[in-house]
Amino acid sequence: MRLGRLCGLLMGATLLTVVSTVWAQTPVFTGEIAPGFDRCMTERGETTMGEVDCYSQAYDYWDAELNRQYKAAQSYCDSLKVTGSDVDKAVAQECRASLKETQLRWIRYRDAMQTSNFFLVPDRNNQRGNIEHLRTMVYVVMTQAQLLTPPQQPQ
Repeated sequence: MRLGRLCGLLMGATLLTVVSTVWAQTPVFTGEIAPGFDRCMTERGETTMGEVDCYSQAYDYWDAELNRQYKAAQSYCDSLKVTGSDVDKAVAQECRASLKETQLRWIRYRDAMQTSNFFLVPDRNNQRGNIEHLRTMVYVVMTQAQLLTPPQQPQ
């Protein structure tokens, strides 16, 4: 019984170490939501439509960045084929398959979040609620783009 508990504690500590290491390497959001967002809000954010447009531009920016990071992660998986051996090829294929499955699951999460977030936003039946909903979805996509960023390849 004690051995089982000790193994469980060790596994928990190992998992905590791995997760904290990943989060320590994850880019943290600072500054404006997307390039040009602050300027857009200064110039157009006084109107509801202007604010919606600024958040839409931020969403489009992060959606494009997410696609760019996904392609970079695929390239990273391919770079794992160091020697061209069957083992290297299998590792690269497993990496790509895992990446694809992760992204497909994230898309399902994003779509579900889009639906549930609508009900969680205060004032959901007016323009302010629509803006808050859009702002939340910008953060959902931005976070995934940052998490998907592959490690730097050794030079």
